[in-house]
Amino acid sequence: GNVATFKIQFPLSTAANNLNNATGTAIVTGGGCAEPTSSVLAEFIPSITGTYIGSMGPEPGQAITGAQGPATLVLTQAAANADGEYPVTGTLTFSSTLCSVSTPLTGMLQGPTFILNGSNNVVFEGLAGGVSPTVWTAGSASLYVPPGTPGCASGFYGGPLTLTP
Repeated sequence: GNVATFKIQFPLSTAANNLNNATGTAIVTGGGCAEPTSSVLAEFIPSITGTYIGSMGPEPGQAITGAQGPATLVLTQAAANADGEYPVTGTLTFSSTLCSVSTPLTGMLQGPTFILNGSNNVVFEGLAGGVSPTVWTAGSASLYVPPGTPGCASGFYGGPLTLTP
């Protein structure tokens, strides 16, 4: 068979406003896929292990409206599996006038995004790092509560969650 070598040219340069992203070039030599030079983008994704506290409420544009309520998200990220994905487990507790839910969560961190599944088909989605490695802003963390979930009005809830020291 053919053998190809993939070489990343260092140093990678970082954007002035985001130290988590870097750009550079890569060269593939040998085999049937030779490329003299290609652009690459690397992104550092910090561990999401920790306890995040904040408030959540109905996201804009929905039929449900109501007050924000306290939310606590506790996550543990494991080492990468053979596919380069990071298993994540945790718990989410959220309570407002519209919804009260406490559920275990499981899923995978794949690059900067993750989807965690809970009981009663509750789904929590996030963007690792959001705006910074310690805060998920509204729109980068979202809780979906499907119809029929006990104690909750169905819909999308969101809000800022901050990593506690």
